[in-house]
Amino acid sequence: MFFATSWKGERVLTGYYDLHWYAKGVLAENDFCLAANHARFIEQPIPLPVLDRKCNTNVSGWFRGVRLLTSSECLRVLEVLNEFPDKTADYLDEIDRLERFNLKHTGYRYPSFRKTDKFSWETAPSDLLAGSAASKLAKQEKVLNTSPSGLWKCDECSKLVKNKALLKRCPNCGTVGTLRPSARG
Repeated sequence: MFFATSWKGERVLTGYYDLHWYAKGVLAENDFCLAANHARFIEQPIPLPVLDRKCNTNVSGWFRGVRLLTSSECLRVLEVLNEFPDKTADYLDEIDRLERFNLKHTGYRYPSFRKTDKFSWETAPSDLLAGSAASKLAKQEKVLNTSPSGLWKCDECSKLVKNKALLKRCPNCGTVGTLRPSARG
């Protein structure tokens, strides 16, 4: 999985994950979780038109979210990315800094999960599997990520939660994927 973003007004390639594991998320059809065997990010992003010229790809045209590549295109892009110095440790340091910022300002490393500890393989089952029933329910209904009242009701414990955005985990009972907008205030 390659990562592209907008940087200084142009779309660029920044790195990749060699995916090891994928799981559907708990809230909506496009919610998912990933784990990588290996990740590599570079300091100087590659503009997508430059990547097209180097790799004989067509990634610089407009796309939103996802652009599929053939296996031979992936190998060529990997070859180009692997020519650059690996700055993954710097990316991970920045993620840790942002998590600590969240912790300082919200009390949680991951506010949408109301989670204070780092994600780990030990916590993955409770973060993912606990929401599997809720995940099935979420796929049967449209899950909103905003509540006009700023209140959410948990389908599991029936308690109200005040928060501007949808949380993945109910802070009262800890169940994942059970909060729904509530008009009651």
